[in-house]
Amino acid sequence: AKQAFLAMRPSWPEDGRGVALIAGTNGKGSTAKMLETLLESAGERVGLFTSPHLIKATDRIRLGGADLSEEEFAAAFERARAVRDEFGLG
Repeated sequence: AKQAFLAMRPSWPEDGRGVALIAGTNGKGSTAKMLETLLESAGERVGLFTSPHLIKATDRIRLGGADLSEEEFAAAFERARAVRDEFGLG
């Protein structure tokens, strides 16, 4: 079953990473968490981004089953801001 799912999902072939996009009106958070749990139990390294956040902004991004720390979130934000500024998008 894992192989079938991995073969079906959209991916970024240039770097070998797969992506699953969950859309709809209701149940996206539950579906995303269930998929994260299933893939991690199958030994996959999983990152999860959800929006909006539930309690604080750092709970939007999870790596390996754990929310980003405030320091990791701030560092990622600063990297994104630098790219935005570099391309004059600010």
